[in-house]
Amino acid sequence: MGAFGEAESRRKRKGWAVKFIFRFLILIENMNRNARAGKAKASWKKLGQVGVEYVLVLAVLLLILVPIIYYTSVNTRITNRSAQARVAVDALANAVDTVYSQGPGAKTKIVIYVPDGVQTDGTGIYGRELRYNLTIAEGAYADIYALARGNVTGTLPTVTGRHFVNVEMLGGTVNISE
Repeated sequence: MGAFGEAESRRKRKGWAVKFIFRFLILIENMNRNARAGKAKASWKKLGQVGVEYVLVLAVLLLILVPIIYYTSVNTRITNRSAQARVAVDALANAVDTVYSQGPGAKTKIVIYVPDGVQTDGTGIYGRELRYNLTIAEGAYADIYALARGNVTGTLPTVTGRHFVNVEMLGGTVNISE
């Protein structure tokens, strides 16, 4: 079977669930019509069987969809937290670089958002490195960091929410404070 034949075969297999559901719904509708018209004597028994089968199909679909939706929401939450921490660290590093390049006496104030899940252990300023230690899952952590051009002192905010952070050049180092 060539490449075209394999693709055609995959496409046919892909739509089987949708076809099954539509055929099943059409069957139920036809049985309801026949029962209302009095054309089928044993249709109520069949209709009961069809109803049970319909509930079973819905149960199987829910068993498949619920874990997929849960997995997607957890991954979205993790990605969102990591992105927020990345934005905060990059904004701080850019402000530090700007103040450092302007020299002694330069200062600025920036607004950052600290995401949920920031740990106080491992979060801080280490020489030129600004680092947030972030809980991404039960027992799993990620370090989100950025390097500044000059040495940095001070503390990083760790409480979830919006913070106004002062960045000031003091002597040969840049100080970060709230």
